[in-house]
Amino acid sequence: MIENQYKISNITKFGIFVDLDDNRTGLVRWSNVPKNEKYHIGDYVSINILNTHPDGKIDLEISTEDFNDRFENFISTSYIRLAELQEKNKHIRDFIK
Repeated sequence: MIENQYKISNITKFGIFVDLDDNRTGLVRWSNVPKNEKYHIGDYVSINILNTHPDGKIDLEISTEDFNDRFENFISTSYIRLAELQEKNKHIRDFIK
C-alpha cells in the first residue's frame, strides 16, 4: 500500500468504498468525489474522514492535494542539485582530457 493512501474496494451507485487500515470500509459519496476524476477498483486515494456514525459507518472524502504542491520543495531542490552535479561532472571531464 502507498503511504497515507487507501485502496478502492468497490464502486456503487452510492459512491466509492475505500478499505481502511483497521479492516473497516468507508464510503466516499459521489458528492465528495472531485469532479472530472475517474477512479477504478484497486486505485489508491488519499482520504479525509468526515464523520463516524454510531453504527460504525464512516463517511469519507477524497483529498485533492496536488502532487506538485506536496512535493514542490523536493522537486526544485533536486533539479538544482542535478544541475550542480552536471557542472561538476563537466569540470572533471575537462580536467581528465
